Amino acid sequence: MSKNKNMKKNIGLFGKCIIENGEILTSQQEIDTLVDSVKKTKGNIAEVGMYQGGSAEAMCIEKGDRNFYGFETFEGIPMVENAWRLGAFKSDEEFVRNRLSKYPNVFITKGIFPDNTDLIDNKKFSVVHLDVDTTEGTRDGLNYFKDNNRIVDSNRINGEIFHSLEEDVS
Repeated sequence: MSKNKNMKKNIGLFGKCIIENGEILTSQQEIDTLVDSVKKTKGNIAEVGMYQGGSAEAMCIEKGDRNFYGFETFEGIPMVENAWRLGAFKSDEEFVRNRLSKYPNVFITKGIFPDNTDLIDNKKFSVVHLDVDTTEGTRDGLNYFKDNNRIVDSNRINGEIFHSLEEDVS
């Protein structure tokens, strides 16, 4: 038990995870699901919340010549929510662009989604990965893609769901 009962730490509940540079990025199951979706569908692919581009690269490896549209603030999470602090998951735009530069038809847009969607407003998607880590961001992503009929018949929207717990620090 902690000396100070008010001291808490946030613990994320994940399954088997992908760890890059010492940070938990996403579960292997989620990556497998994304890659499987990309393999089984035809059409545009989108990811909202790219961080360091790990799941984007996994999808790009399998997409062939299809278009991949990635959206990232590169400034981190724009609000405090769940276990995240303001600016959590800030990433290096140049690193992500370089990481994905070897794949054809990759388009990366900086900014807060869906305020930065001019490039895709008239496009439809077969796979969408929402990984924005906030309720508002997830809702906005779902509204943009699903409610505005931007998903084709054989569609897949994958979303990261993060549950947080508070535990006494001992």
